[in-house]
Amino acid sequence: MAVVQHLIDFYLSDGHGDASPLSLIRLESRVKEPDAILQKCLRQSQYAWPRYERMEDIAGARVVCPTVDGLDEVERWLTGPRARRNGVLPHPQMVETRLDYVAQPTTGGYRAVHLLMEVQTQMAGVERGVPCEVHLRTVFQDTWASISHASVYRADAKTRSRLRNDLREMGESLEQCEKLAERLLRPLDEPTGI
Repeated sequence: MAVVQHLIDFYLSDGHGDASPLSLIRLESRVKEPDAILQKCLRQSQYAWPRYERMEDIAGARVVCPTVDGLDEVERWLTGPRARRNGVLPHPQMVETRLDYVAQPTTGGYRAVHLLMEVQTQMAGVERGVPCEVHLRTVFQDTWASISHASVYRADAKTRSRLRNDLREMGESLEQCEKLAERLLRPLDEPTGI
């Protein structure tokens, strides 16, 4: 996660001053606990090691940007030459290494871009790729995901159906907010249409 953090920090310091909307980017990360890794492997296969080799999220990062344009810029940066030189590569075991839930939201309304990566790192003196899933979200998509998680996971089955409809409606409203944010954060010399 330090490699991903370093890349984001370098990106933000490389010509993107405090006036840039990208200065509003937030990065969160986590590394799965060993027991959580084992339990996930065993849930999906009686043989843990083959599943571990295909696991996409030993480490996870969430990059939260103010706008969809910001997501696109950060994605280009994380998949570009500097990232590759720093050992951040597409996950070699995955057929699809980019899942675009912004263009194709889930039926429940979830929207984000997921990048399935592998970060080269030293572990016990041996270089090894660590699977890392990076979620790219706007602040609005992140708000939706937080509210969804807080409401759906604590609801009973009957309530979940109603909540899903409300979440889908909230997602559509937040998408309109994203479009407005794009216009508001454009440089002053570009027409905004407001």
